[in-house]
Amino acid sequence: MAMFKRNLAVVIGINDYRHGVNPLKTAVPDAERVAETLRQVHDYTLLHPRLQTPAAILDSDATLSALRHLFDHTLPKQVQPSEQDRLLIYFAGHGITRQTDD
Repeated sequence: MAMFKRNLAVVIGINDYRHGVNPLKTAVPDAERVAETLRQVHDYTLLHPRLQTPAAILDSDATLSALRHLFDHTLPKQVQPSEQDRLLIYFAGHGITRQTDD
């Protein structure tokens, strides 16, 4: 079995929302704990919209523009998929269900 050379993670936790969406209590602490476990126990490098800050992306840092930039620009440049790289994405926060005909 081949070993991974790079373990990369994007960990997002959002408690505070705008526009009348009820705040959460545990999303940020959950994301912080997952990030810490990934970093300390499993040797993951955390990716953040500000590249010099290897940390979970929490609340005010998890803006739509920052996340779009991360997924559209930063990740494609940083992550080169191969058998020796892996990327984990974790999200804790609200979600919505889209109504479709499917």
